[in-house]
Amino acid sequence: MKATEKEGKLLIELEGRIDTNNAPQTEQELLEILAKHEGREVVFDVGDLRYISSAGLRVLMKIRKM
Repeated sequence: MKATEKEGKLLIELEGRIDTNNAPQTEQELLEILAKHEGREVVFDVGDLRYISSAGLRVLMKIRKM
């Protein structure tokens, strides 16, 4: 996972897999990134994400509601 600021937005690049095994860790990492960049609009780049389970989708939807 890589996070950069681009054109006033926070770009988070996701890669590999997000599944039931790593969804909690992914959520924690995303929350830490968001805390450092509070108030920024978030854009997810999922071009390198090979697989996402329903647990991974839940994480992204939870982050979206913040």
